[in-house]
Amino acid sequence: MFRWLDRAGGIHARTGQVCGEGLSWLANGLWYAIQPLYRISPNPSFTPAWSDKPLLKSREKFRPPLGVPREATSLCPACTREARQAVVDNKATPELFTRHHAGEIPAQIIERDGKIWMVKDCPKHGHFEDVLSTDPAFFKKMEEMDRERTFPCMGPTACTSTARARSGTGVVPC
Repeated sequence: MFRWLDRAGGIHARTGQVCGEGLSWLANGLWYAIQPLYRISPNPSFTPAWSDKPLLKSREKFRPPLGVPREATSLCPACTREARQAVVDNKATPELFTRHHAGEIPAQIIERDGKIWMVKDCPKHGHFEDVLSTDPAFFKKMEEMDRERTFPCMGPTACTSTARARSGTGVVPC
């Protein structure tokens, strides 16, 4: 009935495979040929309705360093409490957090006694230590799985409260 289809696949199956490989090679070549044109005239980034800024392009993203030990930026719990109360009492505006980085202090993430700790010192309120994880292997695995942490960050003062909120721990990884 269908003579072109034989039991072993025959010449027609091989021809289809060669054509498919040729088309794949051609598409790959065209992709790399077109990419430089996007650098000349890049499309504008999409701005979601919930944001006043456009989404970052992959070349604009910064991947914070992972691993233990490392430097980070965290929040002083006492300074943050004071700043929140000032906003609630109408003594300050929310810009205290977004522009003035109220309560941000440098911190170190270290492994000690089989736990992951965040150690931080506030010049006004003193020394704080927080346990981030009681299982270092699990903490490291979760860091490796969290590949969405990309921020346009150039240092502790350039980070925003948005980055802090997305990190989930109050830590701005800079």
